[in-house]
Amino acid sequence: MNPASVSQVLGELNGSPRYLGTLAVTTTGQASNFSNAPRFGPGAQLLVQADAACLVLGGTSGVADITTVNGVALQAGQTFYIRLRSPKFAVGLAGETHIQAVTAAGTANLKVWMME
Repeated sequence: MNPASVSQVLGELNGSPRYLGTLAVTTTGQASNFSNAPRFGPGAQLLVQADAACLVLGGTSGVADITTVNGVALQAGQTFYIRLRSPKFAVGLAGETHIQAVTAAGTANLKVWMME
């Protein structure tokens, strides 16, 4: 990684978090695009934190396709940065427009901030 891209990534990660809302998570996958955030979408840098163990993933629609197999596991209180994928037309990948979450058991509240 060249120094310019390292400093760009650090700038994105260390931006100012703007709280978007909380996603109520269950054993049935949930997805949200936080319509209150006009710049939420492909390329958005998010910071998430759950109050109970859950799994998170970016998504391309409001239909959650996250599972306990393909999601990134978070422990209670853990923070995690996730960047929603930009479209990759050369390989046929759509841009991610939603954050998804699911629990293996019980419920969780996933707080979501956008780094600006």
